Amino acid sequence: MKIAKSKNNFSLFLLLLAVFISFFLRVGAVWDNNFAFTMDQGRDLVDIRQMVVTLRPRLVGPTTSINGVLLGPAWYYFLLPAFVLGGGNPAAIMLWQIIWYQLAGVFLWFALSKINRYLGVITAILFLFMPTGFYVNRYFWNANAMPIFSAFFFGTLLLALRQPSRKKLFLTGLVAGLGLQIEAAFGILFFPFAFLCFLNKFYNDRVIANPPLWRGMWRSQYVGLLRLKLAMTSLSHFVIGFAATLIPQIIFELRHGFIMTKVLFSEFTGKAAILGAKIPFDQRIEARYQELVRRITQLSNFHPRWIMMIFVFNIFIGIFILLRRKKNIAVFSSVSLGFLIFSAVFYLLFPLPLKNWYVLGISVPLVLIISTAASFLLSKNNLILTLAVILFLVSHVLFAIKYQTEYIEQSTRPSNDPSNLRNELMAIDWVYAQDAGKGFRAYNYIPSVYDFNYNYLYWWYGSHKYGYQPAETAYLPDQPEYIRDSPRLWAKAKPADSNSSVFLIIETDHEVPEREQKWLGHFAFLCLEKEIVYPFGLQIRKMKTCPTN
Repeated sequence: MKIAKSKNNFSLFLLLLAVFISFFLRVGAVWDNNFAFTMDQGRDLVDIRQMVVTLRPRLVGPTTSINGVLLGPAWYYFLLPAFVLGGGNPAAIMLWQIIWYQLAGVFLWFALSKINRYLGVITAILFLFMPTGFYVNRYFWNANAMPIFSAFFFGTLLLALRQPSRKKLFLTGLVAGLGLQIEAAFGILFFPFAFLCFLNKFYNDRVIANPPLWRGMWRSQYVGLLRLKLAMTSLSHFVIGFAATLIPQIIFELRHGFIMTKVLFSEFTGKAAILGAKIPFDQRIEARYQELVRRITQLSNFHPRWIMMIFVFNIFIGIFILLRRKKNIAVFSSVSLGFLIFSAVFYLLFPLPLKNWYVLGISVPLVLIISTAASFLLSKNNLILTLAVILFLVSHVLFAIKYQTEYIEQSTRPSNDPSNLRNELMAIDWVYAQDAGKGFRAYNYIPSVYDFNYNYLYWWYGSHKYGYQPAETAYLPDQPEYIRDSPRLWAKAKPADSNSSVFLIIETDHEVPEREQKWLGHFAFLCLEKEIVYPFGLQIRKMKTCPTN
C-alpha cells in the first residue's frame, strides 16, 4: 500500500513539474505582447466585443475556409470570460488559451491514470512538451485550440468507455459537438468515431437474459437485433449531448433560410470550388501521407528520422497489445489506432485540399499511441525497457526546453512581423503621440483588406491608454458598415474636423503591391506632413488637408 501511494505521489510530482515548466515556457514565448494579432484574431475580438457591449448573444462563430459557412459560437463563448476579466486585452486571451492547454494536459493525466498510472503521466508529459503544443500557443485562433478540445474529447471518451454512465455519455457528446465548432474539418470526426466506439462496446457487453428458446439462425438474429436495440438506447444520452451544441446554428439556419446549408451543398456537389479543385486519388494519398508525417515529426524535437522510427515501433507494440488483448490498456490502443485509421479513411475520401491546420488535433491520438506503448513497456518491469522509456521521456523534455528557450531568447529581439501585436501597438503609440490629445481619423491597409486588428486596437488600446478613440477608423473612408453597432462601440471617439490629421497605417503588400498603390490613391487629395517607416514592413503617414494657394 505504501509503495503504491509513493508511486502515485511521484506521478503527481512529475505532472506538477511538467505543468510548471511548460507553462512558463509558453508564457515566455508570448511575453510583452510578442504574438501575432492578425485580421483573424481581430475579427474574433470584434465579434466578442459586440457581444459584450450590446449584450446580445451570438448564434454563430468565426468563418470557415468556405466563405459563407460559419462555425458555431463555442469559440467566442470559450474566450468570453478572458475578454471580460482582462478588459479586452489580447494578452489576456492569449494567457487564457495557454492555461486551458495546461488544463487539458492535467485532464489527460486524470482520465488515463484511473486505469494505468504510467499512462497518465507519460501522456501528459508528451502532450505538454510536444512542439505542436508550443506552436499552437503562440497566438490565439480557433484552429490552434483544437489540440485542447481533442485532449478533452479523448479523455472523456476513454472515461466513458471504461465505466459508462449517462453523465459521461452526455459529456462526451457535448465535447464532441464543441470540437465540431472549434474546427469543423477535424471535429467532424469526433461524433461518428465515438458513436462507433460506444455502439461496439454496448453491443458486445450487453447480456440478454432468458432469450426465446428458438433454434438456429432465427434465435441468433433475434438476439443480435435485441442487443443492437439496447445498445442504441444506451447511446441516447451521447446523442443528446452532441445535439445540444447544434441548437444555435439550427436557429441561425432557420432564421436565414438555410443559407449555410445551401453553400455547403454547392461546394460538395461541385457547383462551387471555394476550397479548390478536387485532387485525384493518387495525389491525395501522397498529400495525406506527407501531412501525417509532418504531424508525427512535430510530436517531439528529436530528429525526424528518429521520431518516425519510434512511432512505427510503437504502432507495432499497439498492435501486439490488441492481439494479446492486454487487460485495461487494450482500450487505449484500440481507440488511438482506431482513430488513426478512421481519420485516414475519411481524409482519403475527402476530395479537396487539406490545409495543415485542419489536423492539428490529430496530435493527441498520435501521442496516445506512443504513451500507450511506453506504459506497456514500463509494466514489464524490465530494467532495460524501463531505462529506454525514461531516457526517451527525459530527452523529450530536455530537447523541448532547449528549443523553446532558444525561441524565447530570439523573441526578446525586435520582431520583423508587421502583424506582431508589439509592433502594432508601437505604431498606434506613434499615431497618438503626433497630435497630443486632438481628434483624428485613422485608415489602415493590410493585405487581407479588412482591418479588424487595427479597428479593435484603436478601440481597446486607444481608450485604455489615451482615454479616447479616433473620430473614424476603417480600411477606407465612407465604406459600407462592416462592423455593426459602431455608435455604441465608439463611445469615446473624439470629434475631428476637416483640418484634423488623417493617419494611414500601411502594412506592405508584397503579393499584390498594385492594390496597395490603388488604396493610397484614395488619399491623393491630402498632403503628407510626416512619415515613419519601420523595418518590419510597416509605415505610417500623417496626412493633412493641402493648403490652398
